[in-house]
Formats: sequence, structure tokens, C-alpha cells
Amino acid sequence: MSFYILVATPTAAFGDLIRNSLEDLGRYCVEVVSTAAEARSAVRQNAYAVIILDNDLDGSGMPDLAREFGKGSETKLVLIPPLNDPSHPVMEGLRCSAYLRKPFYLPDLL
Repeated sequence: MSFYILVATPTAAFGDLIRNSLEDLGRYCVEVVSTAAEARSAVRQNAYAVIILDNDLDGSGMPDLAREFGKGSETKLVLIPPLNDPSHPVMEGLRCSAYLRKPFYLPDLL
């Protein structure tokens, strides 16, 4: 069984690194998008087991998406906080399953 994962990051190389790291394991199908609008569109079209949101998304994309995607959903949210600081003020009130650092350590991602 494959798990579907959405990665929303404006940094193409970072998104590709996550995609390649996970897809090489053979259990994950990963879609990478680069804007908040693309993330919303992807979520309307597909069901994801995990959504990884990068704080570097356009505007206030990550906090807004985290609030939106976290409402009444079984989807797990993994957030990449500003300055790798989960206690950063931007993160206040956001619920998530985990945090991911940038750059990430593969075992942390898994």
C-alpha cells in the first residue's frame, strides 16, 4: 500500500530531495507544489496521508494552510517552522503531527 504525501515548498531542490528520499523507499507517492494556491488545488483533487508545509511559502501561506488543512481532517501535518524554531510566533496556535528541520536528517523525515 502506498501513502500519498504532498510537499508544499517554494524551493524546488528541497522538494525534490524529500520526494526522492521517500519514493526511493517504494512505499510513498509524493507530489511537490511550490505555492499555497497549488497546495489548495492539490488537496481538492487528492487525499493525502501527510502534508508537509514549508514556512517559506508565499505570503502567510504555511500558517493559513496549516489552519485550513488541519480542520477536521485525518491528514497528518508536518510543518517546517521559520528559523527551525517550533516556538516561533508564526507557529502559535498551529496544530501539527510533527516538525521538520531544514535541512532535514533522513531518519527524522521517516
